[in-house]
Amino acid sequence: CTVRNGTKNSRYTIKAHINNRPVEMQVQARIPLFSRSYNWRDWKGRFFFKTDQLDVAKALAKRSSIVRQGFGSVSLWADFDHMHVSKIAADVALNSLHLQLQDNLNPLQAKDVRAQLEGSYKNKTLALKASKLTYQVPSGPKTGPLEIGLTLAVNEDTMKATGGSFTCS
Repeated sequence: CTVRNGTKNSRYTIKAHINNRPVEMQVQARIPLFSRSYNWRDWKGRFFFKTDQLDVAKALAKRSSIVRQGFGSVSLWADFDHMHVSKIAADVALNSLHLQLQDNLNPLQAKDVRAQLEGSYKNKTLALKASKLTYQVPSGPKTGPLEIGLTLAVNEDTMKATGGSFTCS
């Protein structure tokens, strides 16, 4: 564990092994200059997480039932301000990935999945993007690189989409 404090910035780094897998976590935070309190709820900064051996299906089990299998490396960055995440970015390299979009459909299967993922929410707009996406389906050729984007206008009262756009290239 490493802690570096400055007059306005702090950095906390933890390198550990969880279930015999190497994990690195880091928080870089700006502390309000004239604050008498070091209340972490007031911080603005960036969170970083990295592991080379993540079981993505297990990590997302409580949040999503779509990912049924996925194992590989993940680096994740999340920008935050006063306990609110404003942007998330991730680099993923998965050996295999199985997605179950609906129970009545066959699962989507791919191997050697790589992508740079981004997500942000600002001014009632949710933006999601996958760039440099490459993958290979069983007994098929390698596909990519692709870029896929989704932008949705969101009603903040109902948290439902009211419009948007989809791009793929």
